[in-house]
Amino acid sequence: MNSMNDLALRLKNWRNKLAVQKGIEPFKILQNKTIEEIAGKLPATSEELRAIKGIGDKKLKEYGGEILKIIASRTNDESSDESGDENGAAAAAASFVEVAGEKAVFSVSEFLDYLNALVSGREVFIRGEISQMQKRDRAVYFSLKDKDDASVVNCFLSRWRYDGLGVELEEGMEVKISGRPEVYKASGRLSVIVSGIEPVGEGALKKAYELLKKKLQNEGLFSRKRPLPKFVRRIGLITSKNGAVIHDFLNNLGKFGFEINFYDARVEGIEAVSDIVAGINRLNKSHRQGGTSENNLDAIVIIRGGGSLESLQAFNNEKTARAIFDSVIPVICGIGHDIDVPIASLAADLSVSTPTAVTVILNNPYQLLRERIAHLRRELTRNFSDILGGLREKTDAGNLLLVFERGLETIKHKATIVARRQAFDVFGNAVLRAGAKIDHARKFLAAVNPERNLKLGYAIAVGENGRMIKSVKDVAVGEKLTTRLSDGKIGSRVENIG
Repeated sequence: MNSMNDLALRLKNWRNKLAVQKGIEPFKILQNKTIEEIAGKLPATSEELRAIKGIGDKKLKEYGGEILKIIASRTNDESSDESGDENGAAAAAASFVEVAGEKAVFSVSEFLDYLNALVSGREVFIRGEISQMQKRDRAVYFSLKDKDDASVVNCFLSRWRYDGLGVELEEGMEVKISGRPEVYKASGRLSVIVSGIEPVGEGALKKAYELLKKKLQNEGLFSRKRPLPKFVRRIGLITSKNGAVIHDFLNNLGKFGFEINFYDARVEGIEAVSDIVAGINRLNKSHRQGGTSENNLDAIVIIRGGGSLESLQAFNNEKTARAIFDSVIPVICGIGHDIDVPIASLAADLSVSTPTAVTVILNNPYQLLRERIAHLRRELTRNFSDILGGLREKTDAGNLLLVFERGLETIKHKATIVARRQAFDVFGNAVLRAGAKIDHARKFLAAVNPERNLKLGYAIAVGENGRMIKSVKDVAVGEKLTTRLSDGKIGSRVENIG
C-alpha cells in the first residue's frame, strides 16, 4: 500500500469511528474527496489544512488538530521506512526493529494498530445466523454464528445505517453482511463494522417479510387507498429498460393517447431499492414542478415480472414502501408474485399481480367509453328512424293504412258484394289521393335536398365546433374548417378573411 493510500485509510478509519460515536453519517465529518486531497497534499499547518476544499473554519476548529496529528504520525512512520513498499502497519512494526536484527517488540496499543492496519479497510462478506441482538439509541450490536460449529463474530451496526436498511431483523435470522473488520483498542475485541445486511434463505426472508408487514400495517401504511382518475392518461413508469416486462406492458397498453414518463430502475439486486426510491422521488418532483394539472402525472406505475421471495427483496423493503406512501401521485403496483403480496403492493393505492393486469385496468375505461359511444350512435340512429316513422304516419300515407284497415273491417262485417265494392272503392280512392300527395312531397324534398345543391357544385362549410358557416363573421383566422362536397370532405385552415 503506498503512503498516500495508507494515510487516506487512516483518516477514513478515524472518521468512521468518530461518526459511530456521534451517531451521524461519516460524510458529514469528512467526504472521501476531501480525505483524498488531504492525503495528496499533506498539509502541515492549520492554514494549509484550511486551504483544502471541504475544510471550513468550523471543521478546522473541531477536527483540525486530530487530522494534523494523523498526518504527522504517518510522516514519522514514512521517515523510518523510505521504501514505501510496505503497508502502514508493517512500517510501524519496522520502526521497532533493533539494529541487531531482533524482532520488533510492540506496545499493546501499537500491536492493535498493527492488526487494524492489516485488516481494516478490507471489505468482507460473511454469512451466518443473528444472535445476541441489542438495539440501542446510536447502534445495533449482534453476533453472527456459524450454523456448522460454535464460531462467532461480533458485529456493530450504526443505528442510522440500520434504520436505512429497510429490513426488520431479529435473532435466529440467517443473513449476509458486508463490512470491515476492526479491533476495538479499549477492549481488544475484534468486530465487524457492518455496512450492509440482507436476509438469505426462504425462512429468513419470510420472517423479515412478516416482521415488516406487521410493523407497517400497525402504522397504517396499508390502509390509505387514493382513487385514481377515471381516465389515466399521463403515466410515470418505473421498471427496468431491459427484459420483456416493459415491452409486454407497452404492447398491451391500448392506443388511447397515453403519455409515458419512463424512469429506468433496477428491480432486483442490492441497488434496486435506491433506484426505485429515486424514481418515485424524481417523478414526484417533476409532478410538483409541472404546476398546472395539464402537465402533472395521473399515476405512477411500478412493474416487475414474477420471481422468488429472494428476488423480490427490493419490493419487501421499508424504504420502498415509505416512498410509495409518501408519493403525492397515486401509485399502481403490478409485481408478479406467487403467494405473499409484496410490501410495496400493499402500500400502493392499487395493486394487481402482473404487469399485464395493470394495462387491463388502464385500458378498461377507454374501451368501455368506446363501446358506450358505439351504443349511443346506434341509439341515435334508431331514435331518428322512429321519429321519421312517426312523421310519416301523420301524412296521408298513414291515413292510407288506416283506411285500408277500416276497409278490411267493413268487408269483414258486411256480407253483401255491394258492401265489399264500396269498401274497395273507398280504399282505391284513398290510395290515389295519398299517392299523389306522397309524389308531391317527394318532389319537394328532392328540390330542397342539400345533396342536390352539392352535386350542382355548391359546398357546405362547417367550423371546429360543428356550426354551419353562413358568413365571414362566423370564422376566425387560423380556424380549421371542414368543407363538404358531393363526393367527400376537405379540411382547411383560414389564412385571411376578405
